[in-house]
Amino acid sequence: MLGVAVFASAPVLNEPGRFEIVVALLGAVLTGIFMVGLLEHRNRTIFRKGIDSAAVIVLFAGGSVLLASL
Repeated sequence: MLGVAVFASAPVLNEPGRFEIVVALLGAVLTGIFMVGLLEHRNRTIFRKGIDSAAVIVLFAGGSVLLASL
């Protein structure tokens, strides 16, 4: 409610662009991978890290490259 009282003239973000959509999807996917990693804790590792952590590192790097190109 405070946000509406302070800035009530127009929405802060009328229409999300490609950058905002990719950031939101990347954040949701990364969070999902971590949640699955917490639920399916196994001793499999890649370079002394869990498979979920390795997937997050690769996805984050790829997402950062994608975001830099937008």
